[in-house]
Amino acid sequence: MENLIAKQILLIDDDYINHIITKNTLAKYIAAEFAQYTSATKALIEIQGGKLPDAIIMDLNMPKMSGWQFIEELEKLNLEIPVFLLTYSIDDKDMYRSRSYALVKGYFNKPLNQKNINHIVQHLQ
Repeated sequence: MENLIAKQILLIDDDYINHIITKNTLAKYIAAEFAQYTSATKALIEIQGGKLPDAIIMDLNMPKMSGWQFIEELEKLNLEIPVFLLTYSIDDKDMYRSRSYALVKGYFNKPLNQKNINHIVQHLQ
């Protein structure tokens, strides 16, 4: 698979180990800069301040601001940033709920597999 050029990917997960795993996995396929946040609130502040990534890969279950709350706030900004949910949740309700958000382009269980990576790469082309 051919690497893409100069993409900015925002990783949001309250577990920094998941940042490392996701970043190292994606870096094999995507030439990108990775901005990493353990707080969805801080990531949202950066986006509101004009730091616009090409994609967001995030967890759902986080303290203070959940992935759902983040997506709802992001939608209010009218930005077309694709969001990929990467979660340990096995609740079908979460998967179905993700489909109700236009910004959500993928719902994946941790860790990323090759099919998930291909899906992300397609959206970044």
